[in-house]
Amino acid sequence: MLYVCRRRRISRHRYVLCFIILSFLFISYLIIHSDSNIIEEIANRYDNHSRLYCILIHSHSSHERFIQLSNLTWAKNCYRIAVARFRRIQRSDDDFDVPQLSYYVNLWTRILVAIRNSIGSYEYISNNDQLLIVPAPTFVFREKLSLLFNTSSYNPQLPYIVVHEQQEANAYILNGQALNLVRNTELMEKCLQHLHPTARERHLWKCVQDALHEQYLDSQCKEKDCFIQYHEDHVTLAHIKNGYCFGEYLHTCRSIALLYPTTLGDFITLEFFRYRLKAKSSQDLL
Repeated sequence: MLYVCRRRRISRHRYVLCFIILSFLFISYLIIHSDSNIIEEIANRYDNHSRLYCILIHSHSSHERFIQLSNLTWAKNCYRIAVARFRRIQRSDDDFDVPQLSYYVNLWTRILVAIRNSIGSYEYISNNDQLLIVPAPTFVFREKLSLLFNTSSYNPQLPYIVVHEQQEANAYILNGQALNLVRNTELMEKCLQHLHPTARERHLWKCVQDALHEQYLDSQCKEKDCFIQYHEDHVTLAHIKNGYCFGEYLHTCRSIALLYPTTLGDFITLEFFRYRLKAKSSQDLL
């Protein structure tokens, strides 16, 4: 088309046609890029599958081996992987009265840096995308993460965060709207600034939840878990090792989204468990 426009001998009609077409394309480009709703509608229409962004928390020297194992197993399903390196400092009794930042303030400061370094501010995130934040020694059953969003109050148009409570360390799953909010706003930073040094993590999420309720006053959801839900699996590694998951409780074990292995051997056990369940059922794959 540009070639036609550049020819020396060009008729008036061809010139006008080239000008109209180029003008239309330019105006369409400006409209689409100035309206995020149009981009979102187009992307959701042609990209119904979800991308999983993964952040692994590295807080101990032994976690390097777990990161390597994750890359060889479940993390192959991650669209992009980043590592948030953080070392928890043990406090002595003599330091009890010394003001220190809360553990969760330091942890989430590193996580936010990892998120923004790995996911550009202009990169489009659809409602179907998810962000997974887990300690390095975590085994994830990718296809089961979506089950954590299956609640009566869940609305993909609103931010939603699942705090997966484990005895060893918590994991976090964010939907696309929550990922956009954490990446592009200072909501988390404001809540972190107001945390008392001795505050527990639930105080952080209480602040986030209150801020979201205030921001989305017009939303139809009035439940307490509209934006943040706490989840805990009652199935442990011990249940898998002693055969609990291969008997009458097989259906319960199939809903496991992630577990926290304590050794490399446990990690290998979970990989074997995943493939064994695959062989048992072709309708509900893990």
